[in-house]
Amino acid sequence: NTASLPPANDGISYTKSTIAINYDSSLGERILTTDDGYYTKNLGFNFDFYDSSYTRVSISANGRLIPLTDSGTEPTENDYSNRLASGIYALNDDLYPSPNSEGGVWFKSEDNVATITWVVVPYAYRSTANNENEIRFQARLYSTGKIEFHYLDTHVGDTNYDYGASASVGLSTLTSGTKLTITNNSADEIQIGNNKALDFKTQGT
Repeated sequence: NTASLPPANDGISYTKSTIAINYDSSLGERILTTDDGYYTKNLGFNFDFYDSSYTRVSISANGRLIPLTDSGTEPTENDYSNRLASGIYALNDDLYPSPNSEGGVWFKSEDNVATITWVVVPYAYRSTANNENEIRFQARLYSTGKIEFHYLDTHVGDTNYDYGASASVGLSTLTSGTKLTITNNSADEIQIGNNKALDFKTQGT
């Protein structure tokens, strides 16, 4: 569902850089503890994404964020098929809440930054209680428009899933064909391995 994302301004693009990980262990409010689905939260500030301003974010259980305007609506289709559609992809895959007591998706907004945390396992490991299969990562949205991804643990112990091997990571607004892809169904330990982090900022072109 891309209706809530207007066409991007052709003069806006994002630059990516690697930064030191700063994983926030104070997770906030747990908002999703079930397989698939979305939960929409007010950001508490205006957030610019591809030169349009948003006040809310729809949070996918599968590692994706969809910025929403006041009148925007949640997507109606699940997003576990690794198709790059409009939104912010911290690590988009078919994910399931971890067996850990913190399993699920968390949200916190304070000081003009919203932090969304996923504590999950790949869907193939939904029936196991082995915490070593767990993935932990965060996305941060800033009132300045800056976006950060923080990867505490993306090692599953299975080369089919390690380091984003079956996931999509990046930014996209396909309404105008504009995107920045980090990985799509390909492991990338250098950028999204354990204790890695990425920073995204806008620039004019």
